[in-house]
Amino acid sequence: MSALALSHTRGVARPRGLSRVAIALGARLTRWGRRHAELSARRAVQHAELTREIDERRARLPIVLLSGRSLD
Repeated sequence: MSALALSHTRGVARPRGLSRVAIALGARLTRWGRRHAELSARRAVQHAELTREIDERRARLPIVLLSGRSLD
């Protein structure tokens, strides 16, 4: 039998040699990774929106020279 043979105990197929703890940990890490990716994507969208809003506000500000005079 190869190391990749599946072990069928209690109705659960898992690679031989992996404990239930290792499988549970892998599942938890997968869920954590998925959640982390969702939060990162949400944060990236929020950052883009804030950057766009800041750029729009800057575009509306008058340009003031060092002498204190405005170009508008």
